[in-house]
Amino acid sequence: MKAATRFGSIRRYLFLVLAVGAILALWIANRDLGARTIDITLSNLKEMLLVLPPIFIILGLLDVWVPRERMIKLMGDGSGWRES
Repeated sequence: MKAATRFGSIRRYLFLVLAVGAILALWIANRDLGARTIDITLSNLKEMLLVLPPIFIILGLLDVWVPRERMIKLMGDGSGWRES
């Protein structure tokens, strides 16, 4: 693995690593507040995982049912209030 690729992977997940590190540091410093933070984070993750699959299903159906040309017409160049 090249060094540039390795650092690209680290940079890609840097925010996640820093966030997990901050939550762990908070948990070590103040266990009650850290536990509450972890509970809220897991609750938000669960809610996101419950909402995203239906959205992806609806987008997939939209892609199948609506012709591509119509979507380009509605969302592409020349669409909107000012350009119509």
